[in-house]
Amino acid sequence: NALQNAYAQVAAAQQHFKKLQTDAEKYHQIHQHLIETMATKTKEQTRDIEKLYKEKVDKAMEKLEEEAKEERLAIEEEIARIEEEERILKKEMLEYKEYLKREEISANATTEDGEEEE
Repeated sequence: NALQNAYAQVAAAQQHFKKLQTDAEKYHQIHQHLIETMATKTKEQTRDIEKLYKEKVDKAMEKLEEEAKEERLAIEEEIARIEEEERILKKEMLEYKEYLKREEISANATTEDGEEEE
């Protein structure tokens, strides 16, 4: 009877051990699945972050390009304004030189006329 009880206890212990072994394998599989799921989630999150970062960088670059374009247009307008002022000043200089020549010719003619009258 004691021997049968001992065998029964050994058999129960073996069953319990097998159950623990099965449970351990299940927990190991669950753990592996969780690790793989987390790795996948991390990859997805990394992709999402990279996508958001790229979008922000692209928007910032567009803004900088637009600002540069506006600045370039302003500079081109300023250059055109300065060139127009330069053109006007050159024209005025030529007109003034022509005026001085006419005055000089007129002065010379007056001097010549004056000499002739004497």
